[in-house]
Amino acid sequence: MAPAAGSVLHETDPRSVYRELPGPGLLSCWWEQRIAGTGKLQRVLPDACADVIVSADGEATLVGPTMSVALHDLRPGTHFRAVRFRPGALRAALGPSAEEIRDQAVPLDAVLSDHAARLLAEQVWAGRVPELLRPASLDPRVREAVRMLWSSGDVSRVAGEIGVTARHLRRLLLENAGVGPKAVQRVGRFQRFLTVADRHYPLWTLADLAAHTGYSDQAHLTREVRGLAGITPTALLRERSGRAVQPAGTGADHLG
Repeated sequence: MAPAAGSVLHETDPRSVYRELPGPGLLSCWWEQRIAGTGKLQRVLPDACADVIVSADGEATLVGPTMSVALHDLRPGTHFRAVRFRPGALRAALGPSAEEIRDQAVPLDAVLSDHAARLLAEQVWAGRVPELLRPASLDPRVREAVRMLWSSGDVSRVAGEIGVTARHLRRLLLENAGVGPKAVQRVGRFQRFLTVADRHYPLWTLADLAAHTGYSDQAHLTREVRGLAGITPTALLRERSGRAVQPAGTGADHLG
């Protein structure tokens, strides 16, 4: 990996250091997290993505897409490196139906051969694009459907745009993304709220954020955030306020 030339995402919380590098093709990113101090209770929010997570002892786990929040008790010394697949990319990347992996965390060698799983884990830990993924490409219908739905596109219109029925669109997304069209819309809107809020809250009110990110009103925003994050918008944004983007001093700005 090359020396850093930009910024990486760090947490100001001294118990955790996190960095994230953009990935090519089917990969959304490569990420790394180290836990120090007294450990940390971490909230993991739905993003319709799947991850291959490798721990310092070499154990590799495939974590499927989910629409449920998860709380993980991370102990001091925990060290992960991982790749995150773009929404809809899991089947193209690794082969299994995303619907079968939804809401599950399974050993990587349960879906790949021992040799392929070991090689992928080694390359993830080294910060390299796994060779297994290089020739893979996403079904253009899935890619376009996810893009439009993420931006709150109407399901029937999206189905028509990619040349399938609404029922076929649902099957395509369940097979490739693990979630249906409405769920892609829902998590896309939620992630859009998080992105805008991280930039503008508290200068913008919750009502402002709801209006700018596709919610009908603040009450709608509150219901959705409670459903996806398990806490109110105010509590979630307070919890996230320890994060900041800082200039990178070491590391890399892309996957090798």
